Amino acid sequence: MRTVLCHPYHLVEPSPWPCLGAGGAFF
Repeated sequence: MRTVLCHPYHLVEPSPWPCLGAGGAFF
């Protein structure tokens, strides 16, 4: 669980955290 700043993954997979992915799109 790491706090990332706007990961390129959220562009393909719409997540509740667009620019504060706390390991969301990384899982």
